[in-house]
Amino acid sequence: MLERVKITDFTCESGEKIPALDLSYEVFGRPLDSGAPVVLVFHALTGNSNVCGDPNGWWRGLIYPGGTVDTDRYSILCFNIPGNGYDGFLWGDRYARICARDIARMFIEASRRLGVVHFHTLIGGSLGGCLVWEAIAEYPECAGQAVIVAGDWKATDWVTALSVIQLQLLARGEFGMHDARMMTMLFFRSPQSIDAKFSRTMNRELGVRNIQSWLEHHGEKLQGRFSPDAYRFMMHLITTVDISRGRGSFEQAIRPFAGRIVQVGITSDLYFPAYENVRTQEELMRMRKDAHYLELDTPHGHDGFLIEFTRMRELLGAFF
Repeated sequence: MLERVKITDFTCESGEKIPALDLSYEVFGRPLDSGAPVVLVFHALTGNSNVCGDPNGWWRGLIYPGGTVDTDRYSILCFNIPGNGYDGFLWGDRYARICARDIARMFIEASRRLGVVHFHTLIGGSLGGCLVWEAIAEYPECAGQAVIVAGDWKATDWVTALSVIQLQLLARGEFGMHDARMMTMLFFRSPQSIDAKFSRTMNRELGVRNIQSWLEHHGEKLQGRFSPDAYRFMMHLITTVDISRGRGSFEQAIRPFAGRIVQVGITSDLYFPAYENVRTQEELMRMRKDAHYLELDTPHGHDGFLIEFTRMRELLGAFF
């Protein structure tokens, strides 16, 4: 069930002042006041707070009764990124003054309003993983463990370039988001998965290749459930990720966090390439951090963490 909590007198990194803001969220598993350890989930680009509540729960293959993140054991908290449109809220023209660090701060501040001051784990995939990095850099005492899946602590030039193209496509008008999503699907999957899925087959009814009808379907599907303003904001948000900004370096930003850091890279990820996770792991090991790098070997690309649930359970089982 969607609930709301209000934060007040919030100042963004840009200087934008927000007198009051309602954040929507959902809780799964044990109640927040039950004394159970709490897991804070950060959702991905077009995700939302419905982590595991019904057949549409996007991480229901990982978070469920008896699952890796066991709802019989943990309280699971997930906020909607304000501006994703799931609860009706949009930033409008203010969107460019909000950054990923602001969102991470909002979530931790809202959690405190709910009585949660320390988490067993912060976990997120894709943009959600980026927000985990931002949260532990800003609040190094907030969690015992950070799990980052297919995400990074900074927006590389590659990620920024993809977002810039998406924003240009969005500006084309009525079908901008449709076309932007078609392009994104290619970077969320991989050449291997696309070729294996379609094998150059034709959609006889439409007279086009099945890859084309599949891309059209995903463009139309997102257009039906997401607004251009929300998509624009989320694409902007991912370009602002950088925990070293204003802190000197990655090492200076992350050194205060004493908890365990678990990264999951995806071998075929074209969006957040696994070699970036490997480089980060090497830095963490030089710092003598409690850091673990796991690799999801899959042809499914960036979306592998939403598809390969059996393998994800095997990888993360030892950490919950």
